Amino acid sequence: MAVHDVISHDPSPSFRDGGFRVPGFTEEGLRIPDEVQSLIRERNLLIYKNKNPLLWVFFMGGTGTGKSTVFDAVCGAVVSAVGVERPKTAGAVGFVHEKAGIELGFPFPEFYVRVHPLDPSGVFAPLTGEPGVIHVWVHQRPEWASVVLMDTPDVDSVEIANRNLVETLRRLADLVVFVTSQEKYADDVPSRFLKRVIEDGTAVLVVCNKMGGDFREEDVREILERETRVPEGALWLLPLVSSNPVEALPKEGAFQAFVNGMHETIRALQASDKRTSWMAQRKESLRHRLEWILDGISQELLQAHRWKEQLRRYAEKAVTEIVEDQHRRFSSETRSYLQAEIRNLFSRYDVLAGPRRWLAQWITAPLRFLGLMSSEPYPDRAEALQRIKNRLDLSVVQSAVQRYGRRVLEETVPARPESPIHQAVTRPGVLMTPEEVTRHVHHEQERLIQWLEKVFFELARDIPKGKKWGIYSTSVLWGLLILSLEVAVGGGLSVLDAVIDAAIAPFVTKGAVELFAYTEIQKIARQLSEKYRASLLSVVEAQRRRFEACLGPLMPSADAVETLRRWTQETGS
Repeated sequence: MAVHDVISHDPSPSFRDGGFRVPGFTEEGLRIPDEVQSLIRERNLLIYKNKNPLLWVFFMGGTGTGKSTVFDAVCGAVVSAVGVERPKTAGAVGFVHEKAGIELGFPFPEFYVRVHPLDPSGVFAPLTGEPGVIHVWVHQRPEWASVVLMDTPDVDSVEIANRNLVETLRRLADLVVFVTSQEKYADDVPSRFLKRVIEDGTAVLVVCNKMGGDFREEDVREILERETRVPEGALWLLPLVSSNPVEALPKEGAFQAFVNGMHETIRALQASDKRTSWMAQRKESLRHRLEWILDGISQELLQAHRWKEQLRRYAEKAVTEIVEDQHRRFSSETRSYLQAEIRNLFSRYDVLAGPRRWLAQWITAPLRFLGLMSSEPYPDRAEALQRIKNRLDLSVVQSAVQRYGRRVLEETVPARPESPIHQAVTRPGVLMTPEEVTRHVHHEQERLIQWLEKVFFELARDIPKGKKWGIYSTSVLWGLLILSLEVAVGGGLSVLDAVIDAAIAPFVTKGAVELFAYTEIQKIARQLSEKYRASLLSVVEAQRRRFEACLGPLMPSADAVETLRRWTQETGS
């Protein structure tokens, strides 16, 4: 089955902007974005080669080996500039038939294919090439109608862009003509490049150019095969010519034999099933890479889920630390606030308020005379609320949030700086500052206070008429109820409370204490405790949300993952 029958052409839009993203929790995950981009290029390459049956021949080699000279001699024209300055070729220069149309759907979008039309005179202006551009001269020669001849920069070029160009374009090669010379036989970089080409299964012809002296094929093969074995029949020796080698070489019998051998190799590649087999192998390799990527993505998604669970567990621990430390400080102020609101709520129903105040004044006069009791009135609501706010020990909350942040960074985030999740979490503005914690706590306390005021207002407004009448009819017990509520909410009896309670205790009944107001206050106290804990939780929760927000932009989109799955199915069919 043809490759284009099972591989759709257009890549998913999800790959076009910003590449493919993963958080980078795992070692494999760090490699996934580059692997996906490489895979897309390989896939586009297979589609291109399947739709375009041209056979690509690349002339490649080290600096100064005469690679461009051999290329021009094969083309029969000075297409790629040659000279003593090295390196001479700064980009790819091609020689193709005018009907080839290699620029259509070219699989490497980072390169612009510039086609130079055929000059009526048949003369070609030699090109040195340029980075990012593939210059192509067109011709009308029937012997090369189905072949693309391409000269490339040196494989050992000092320019990284040139080396990248060579590595990219060699993926298109059906045949590599590797040109070397006596002074470059044992050079490490060209030798390793030739080894990779042969190991990839690409057909290769090795040309030893500028040969002089008594060098024989056996001598050259012995030197070359120290690094890799050159296939039988693939080694060709060309002589050193004194001047104008582009014209002189074609006159040499060794060169004519090489060209004939190249034509035979090309015909064999076109006639046999080697190209089909090669394409099938590349397709199978593509499928294995897709499976590896999908497995890596699954591991990243699993680790992302576990990370969010860790964020939640560590947040709960931080909240527990805050609650335990703050409970003692805040609870006393909360009781004082509740007492103030209860007094305000029920004072209008306390018909014994006068006698009760008189009793309190009479009992406490000696205490005030002796200076044992303050004569200042009970603080009003605004003052009580301000006292609650001012006495909050925010350093405890700040420390807990900071500890939470450090635990997340030290225990849950990969230590590798190149990890995207590491970079995202450690960037400025993610970890809350003490000032941000303070503002958040004060905001939450204001909301808590507003809730308390609303509750007491609605409670006072909604007391049923019948209960008001019952309260008035049991005025003595109602006065006592207020005192009982103060004692219950206050959490304990003071010396003064005990004295007053003892004076009117005979009037107390169990039923009076269980009036609806008492149960309402109990409910309010429980809700207050829950809301206070939630307000503390919200500080840590805000920090947790900041951490978790770092994860979202790093997660692969569902559309992108589904596209990879579809490609896997296509390559497996």
